[in-house]
Amino acid sequence: MLTSVDIERLLAKTNDRLAEKNEHGTILLAGGAVMTAVFQSRNATLDIDAVFAPTHVIRDIAKAISEEEGLEADWINDGVKGFIDTTKMGSLPYREFSHLSVNRLDDESLLALKLSSARDNAGKDMDDSIELMSALGISSMDELYAILEDKIPTARAHPEGRLLLAGGVRALSEDAEGFQGKRLQRFLRCLVSTPRQTYRRGLAKSERGKRSPSICR
Repeated sequence: MLTSVDIERLLAKTNDRLAEKNEHGTILLAGGAVMTAVFQSRNATLDIDAVFAPTHVIRDIAKAISEEEGLEADWINDGVKGFIDTTKMGSLPYREFSHLSVNRLDDESLLALKLSSARDNAGKDMDDSIELMSALGISSMDELYAILEDKIPTARAHPEGRLLLAGGVRALSEDAEGFQGKRLQRFLRCLVSTPRQTYRRGLAKSERGKRSPSICR
């Protein structure tokens, strides 16, 4: 697990290795690294989700560092890049080193990423989403879905994420008022964790003109 101190140290070490190679790099932080290092809502994160360049250079540096420090080989990885559209998502400066510029996804983009990727660790994504919604002052479903539609192109969202979001919109179409406290938690937990088949059944009923499914109400 990587704490905020670990993240800072590893970024600085990556910069030093880039300097040794006379290379300049960029890293865009996402996921748990931002929640740990910026919001400090987590004590640690399993790894650093990021988009980085030059890709092969930073991967080689990361591999060398992992061997030196006994870290997992993918302590920094770009598996998240398929969900990030830099033409729609914004970023904020995080750290500027001599040979490495580190930015992080802005709050709206990170929230959209959390709610659309529908990952297996749904509990953490739900907790992170609540933290981000609080930081952004979101108090209605209209605000939430405006962010999602603006930041996440439907074609690029995770298949299960698209289904969850579509189901959430339909299920909540009769009640778009603010969601606070336990109600918000119930909704987000449902949104990121409801089995795909459950949504398919609910959406099928809705498509046939029946009453909106009660999922995530």
